[in-house]
Amino acid sequence: MQIVRAWRDSLLLFLPRNARPFVLVTLKTAINIYIFVVAVLLVSFLVVSLLIMTFSASFSYLSVPVYSFISFITLLAVRPSVRRKGWHYFWFYRFYFFYLLVYAFLSLGLVALLLYLVSNKLMYTILFFLFNPYILYIFSSLFLLDSSLSLYSAAESILNGGKMLICTMPLTATILLLMSLFFLPIESAIIGNYRIILAGLLQVLLYPFIISYCGNIYIKNLYEHSDFYIKGGSYD
Repeated sequence: MQIVRAWRDSLLLFLPRNARPFVLVTLKTAINIYIFVVAVLLVSFLVVSLLIMTFSASFSYLSVPVYSFISFITLLAVRPSVRRKGWHYFWFYRFYFFYLLVYAFLSLGLVALLLYLVSNKLMYTILFFLFNPYILYIFSSLFLLDSSLSLYSAAESILNGGKMLICTMPLTATILLLMSLFFLPIESAIIGNYRIILAGLLQVLLYPFIISYCGNIYIKNLYEHSDFYIKGGSYD
């Protein structure tokens, strides 16, 4: 019943009176994040580009720490906090980055497992939209950042992230579909030797918007259904 109620609340966001303020808040958050992390995005992307050009796409796993760092900075900027979001705020959470890096590799592992288990391309696409590993990574990371740092909290956050992914599936599947309709035609139009790099840049530029969107879903769902999630220690 809890999941049914959560799905109902998620679907209600598609009503015009609810969708408009939610979209405006998401856009405002995303714009602020773009302004805040633009230097990080550009520097990090330069590093990723150098890695790809140096080691080729077969060594693309080397870019995971850089992409994880981009997500880490954006997640910290998006999440609500009573702390002033200056350098001290980001430095305080520095050790969380290593846990989020593990989350990132686990997400890649889930993608590989899904590819291995599901041979039908259509079925894989449907499952990828419904149980997207990157959305799970975002929700799990937000739960962890709201918890005291420990292995137990890390495992607990993955469980809570999975619950939230299921509870908000109508919203997460919709944004992934819209992003795909926007991203795939542009990626297909990119030609030349720098296709991988340009496609990667486009993905990096979409990160803050997707994280802002999921961050607002996280805040709303956690407020409305807090009794559904495991309670852990919290810093702020």
